[in-house]
Amino acid sequence: MNLDIGLTTPSVLFTVISLLFVGYNNRLHCLAMLIREMDGKINSSNKESFLSQMLVSKKRILLIKKIQLFGIISFIFSLFSILFLAFGFLNIGSFIFIMAILSMIITLSFAVYEIVISTTAIEIEIERHLDTVEFDDSRINKLKNKEERKLA
Repeated sequence: MNLDIGLTTPSVLFTVISLLFVGYNNRLHCLAMLIREMDGKINSSNKESFLSQMLVSKKRILLIKKIQLFGIISFIFSLFSILFLAFGFLNIGSFIFIMAILSMIITLSFAVYEIVISTTAIEIEIERHLDTVEFDDSRINKLKNKEERKLA
């Protein structure tokens, strides 16, 4: 296997990984803040919603850990790829670069799944709010029913 890559190719992946980590850490930080806020909001009327959100949050935290782990692995592979390419070991450097790309694909796959789960948490919160709000205006009730039929 002889890919014709230079030092700049893994270097680009190196910078992309750094930018992705900022986003992943931001998601983790926001999730931690959300969990801390939810702690004081539990009462007897929303225990089921609270439990659902906590389970989703726990799953999201585990996914973010996996995202960060494979991101770090990809980062390390990129560094080694640059190192081997710099010293002229093109085959080894190319192979390690492929490993970096595979690790990044895994990271991005977990990120997509985490996004799907995070939207589930938002949907739970929206349902909780819709269930607790009284709609007196008939136009609002019609709109709510119309939207529910669209989603069904």
